[in-house]
Amino acid sequence: MKYIIYEIKNNVNNKIYVGVHQLKNISDNYMGSGKLIKQAIVKYGIEHFTKSILYEYENKKDAYEKEKIIVDEHFVTRKDTYNLMEGGHGGKTCSGETHPAWGKISSFYGKYHSDESRNKISMNRKGKCVGNENPMYDSQRFGILNPFYNQIHSDESRNNISMNRKGKCVGRENRMYDSKPYLFSHTKYGKIICHQSYIRNLFGINPTLIINGYQRQTKGWAVQQVAI
Repeated sequence: MKYIIYEIKNNVNNKIYVGVHQLKNISDNYMGSGKLIKQAIVKYGIEHFTKSILYEYENKKDAYEKEKIIVDEHFVTRKDTYNLMEGGHGGKTCSGETHPAWGKISSFYGKYHSDESRNKISMNRKGKCVGNENPMYDSQRFGILNPFYNQIHSDESRNNISMNRKGKCVGRENRMYDSKPYLFSHTKYGKIICHQSYIRNLFGINPTLIINGYQRQTKGWAVQQVAI
């Protein structure tokens, strides 16, 4: 089993992405799992990207150590890279207190946008990232865009997954255990009593937003839980 450090280059704007990949098949067509590189591939088309292998290693530890040297703080902050975080973490994302710009380190710490500033931001965003202008428009995590594309779980891996899931999400441990349906109503579609998943599948909207009262994203929707 080999581990490679690869570089993906956008031949349109010359931006690059560097990552580590466990190589099982030299032609597995893996094109990275980073958020920005995936969006870029959807936006520009995969035919405008080329991948090259920079280094090969026999073990994961050495590969991530090298990635840590290449994808450092300076690399991440460069304008010609798609990497969002420093290397050596195995693709783990940073959020909350683990994010490098958390708390007092953040340049916006303790500050708030004024009403004027919020209005400007709103006006500047109107009409942007809508429809096919959105880099994630009509995108799916299938085919070569799926990070697990053309790979297969080993028997050991499947057994580990099975063991880790045993006893989880069973009975009362399942958050949907004994869940009651909701009465969803819409000014255009009328009323329907169903579970959340049906609303998601039928109308393509996140029912949690309706339930939590995010009217801006769910205009026209109302909900109440019912017992039947």
